[in-house]
Amino acid sequence: MKYIFVSALVFCATLTQAQTLLTVGGENVSVDEFMSIYNKKSSLKDTAVADEKALKEYLELYTKFKLKVKEAEKNGLDTNKKFKDELEGYRKQLAESYMTDKHVTDDLVKEAYERMKYDIHASHILILSRPDDMPEDTLKAYQKALQIYSKAKAGEDFGKLAQEYSEDPSAKENKGDLGYFSAMRMVYAFETAAYNTVVGEISKPVRSKFGYHVIKVIDKRPSVGEIKVAHIMIRLKENASDDEKKLSEQRIKEIEVKLKAGESFESLARLSEDYQSAQKGGELGFFGPYKYPKEFEDVAFALKAKGDVSAPVLTPYGWHLIKLLDKKGMDSFEKMQPELKKNVARNERSNLTKEVALNRIKKDNKFKDSSKNLTDLYTICDSTLVEGTWKLPASAKLTKVLFSIGKSKYTQMDFAKYLLTHQAAKKGNSFQQVINQNFANYEREQILAYEDTRLEDKFPKFKALMKEYRDGILLFEITDKNVWSKAVKDTAGLKEFYNTNKDKWMWTQRVKTDVFVCLTAAAADTVRAMLQRGPVVAKAMPVAKAAKGKKEAKAKEPVHADEHEGHSHEVAVKSADEELIANVIEKVNKDSQLNMRMYSGIYGKEEYPALSQLDWKVGVTSVVEHEKMFYVFRISEVLPAQSKKLEEARGAVTAAYQTHLEETWLQELKAKYPVIVNNDVFNGILNKK
Repeated sequence: MKYIFVSALVFCATLTQAQTLLTVGGENVSVDEFMSIYNKKSSLKDTAVADEKALKEYLELYTKFKLKVKEAEKNGLDTNKKFKDELEGYRKQLAESYMTDKHVTDDLVKEAYERMKYDIHASHILILSRPDDMPEDTLKAYQKALQIYSKAKAGEDFGKLAQEYSEDPSAKENKGDLGYFSAMRMVYAFETAAYNTVVGEISKPVRSKFGYHVIKVIDKRPSVGEIKVAHIMIRLKENASDDEKKLSEQRIKEIEVKLKAGESFESLARLSEDYQSAQKGGELGFFGPYKYPKEFEDVAFALKAKGDVSAPVLTPYGWHLIKLLDKKGMDSFEKMQPELKKNVARNERSNLTKEVALNRIKKDNKFKDSSKNLTDLYTICDSTLVEGTWKLPASAKLTKVLFSIGKSKYTQMDFAKYLLTHQAAKKGNSFQQVINQNFANYEREQILAYEDTRLEDKFPKFKALMKEYRDGILLFEITDKNVWSKAVKDTAGLKEFYNTNKDKWMWTQRVKTDVFVCLTAAAADTVRAMLQRGPVVAKAMPVAKAAKGKKEAKAKEPVHADEHEGHSHEVAVKSADEELIANVIEKVNKDSQLNMRMYSGIYGKEEYPALSQLDWKVGVTSVVEHEKMFYVFRISEVLPAQSKKLEEARGAVTAAYQTHLEETWLQELKAKYPVIVNNDVFNGILNKK
C-alpha cells in the first residue's frame, strides 16, 4: 500500500496511548486501539526483527480493514435493522460474561474436575414437580417422594418401586437404572446428590427442575479416562434391506476369520469402510465416554489389555471390530480447565454464578425490595391471565413501588404492563402462579438491564470488544456486497475472468476407466482374464446396473476431486458388457464378498496411485500392487491434460475472481479515503518494543 508518511514537528519522548498512529479518511486511529488488536492477534516470536516485520504487515492489514469499515459507514450499513439486531445479539452474549461471578465459576470448574475423576452408577425414582408450582402442590410432590424414600430405606426392591411410582417414562423399562455417568451429564442438583451419596445408600428426596428424585447409588468407580482404539467398519445404511444386512454381517465375520487366522489388524483395516481411519490402520485416536454410540463404547471400554480385539459389534452406523491400542487417565486440570469453563457456562451451573452476580449488583446499587406491594395485583387479575387474555383495567391505580435500584424505581404499573405483554395460556396454573413467576423474571430482567447500561462505562475492555464486534459486522457486510456475493452473482464478469485466466485451472492427464480393487493377486488375475475374454466397450459402465439382481451392487466410492466439480461419469452401457461384469462379480466374490470391489469414473494418479505404475492405453491393464491391494484397470479412454471447464473449476475460479475484485476495490478505496501514517509515532512503537 502507498502511504503518505508525515513527520511530527514535535516528538514526545514518552509515547502516550492517546497519540494518533494513522488517519483513514479523516478518522483518527490511536496507538491504543491499534496495539490492543495487534497484541491480541500476534503470535510471532518475541524478536525485534519479527516485531518490526509483523507490525508493518499488520499495519497494512489494519489499514485495509479501516478502509472497508469507512466505506460501510458511508453506505449507511451501520444504521439498518439487520446490522443493529446482529450487534445487539453479540452484545447480549458478551454481556453475559460480565453478569456472572468469576470466583463462583472457578469453584464450579474445580468441583466438576474433581467429580470427573469418578463415574457413578445410579438408579432414581422421579416425582414430577414444576418450578412454578404453588407451595401446596410442591409439598404434595415432596411428601409422595418422601413416602417412596421410606419404602426404599425399609428394604423394598428399588427397581420395583421405580416401575410402580416413578414418573420418568423410561422407568417402566429400565427400572430407574441410569447406568454409569460422570459430572456434567445430569442436571446439577441430581449430580450433586448422586456424588454425595455413599455407594449402596439411598438419598433423601432431591429437587431439580424436573421434580423430586429419590436416588440409589449402586457403584462408584474411578473414571475410565480415555482410550485409543482402531476399528474396522462395514457400513450399514439406515433403511437397509434384509439381504443388505446379511451381506454386511457376512463381510465383518469374514474379516474376523482372517484376524483369527493370523492376519494383522492394521493390514485388514484397508478393507474398512471408514475410509478416513482405514488409511491409518483403523486408528481413531484417544477419546473419552459419550463421544461414540453407546454400543461401540460399551465394548471398547470393556477391552482389558492393549491389543485385545472385540467380536463384531453392531451400531447405528454398521458393524465394527474394535482393537484396544492404549489407555490413559484424565488430563491435568490445566489442560481441561478451558473446556470445563465453557461447559460450566452452558450448564445449569451457570445459574449459580448468575445468582451471585445478581446479588452483587443489588448490593452495589442499593437495591430496595418492596415486593409486598405485589399483592395489589391479585385484586385486578383473574383466570383470564391463565388463558392469556387478561386486560389491564383502565381504573387500576398502580402507583406503589415494587423495587428500586440506584436511582431507578419500578412500580406496580410498570410490572402490570410487562405482565400484559408477557401473558400466555398456561394450563394447570393459577393466576397467582402466573403473577409470581412473571414478577421473578421481570425483577431479574430489570436489574440486569440496569447493569447492562453501565457496562461500557465500568469496563473499558467491554467497550473495546463491542467496537471490534461492530466493525467486524460492517466489514463482513461490505465485503460480502462488493466481493463475495458479487463474485457469485456477476456471471458475466466471472466468465470473462475465467476466459482470460483459464490456463490456471488444468486437469492433469486422466483415464476413463473401470477400477477393480482386489484382496489377492489370484483374484486380480481372475478378473483380468475374464475382462480380456469379454467384450471391449468404449464407454464407462455403471456397476449398479451391471450387478442388478446379483448379490453385490456397485460399492460406494469416496467422492473424488472431479466429482466435486459436478462431473458425471455414468453413460450408456451395452447389455453384453453388463452381463460380463455381473459374471466377474459373481465368480470372484463367490467365496467372499471381500475379494473384489469395483468403481467406475474418470481418475488420475491422485485418486489411484497404482496408475503411476502403468502405461496408459485403451484396454485391460496388467495387475499392479499398491499398499497390499491389487488393481486391474479397464481403460476406455485416455484424456490429455486440458483446461477445466468453468463448471468443473467454478469453486477455484470464483475464489480467484473474489481476490481480483477485492484488489480492485481496495485501490478505489485508497483513492477515496486518504491514509496518513504518523511515521514518528510508528517508530516510537518499535522503540518501545
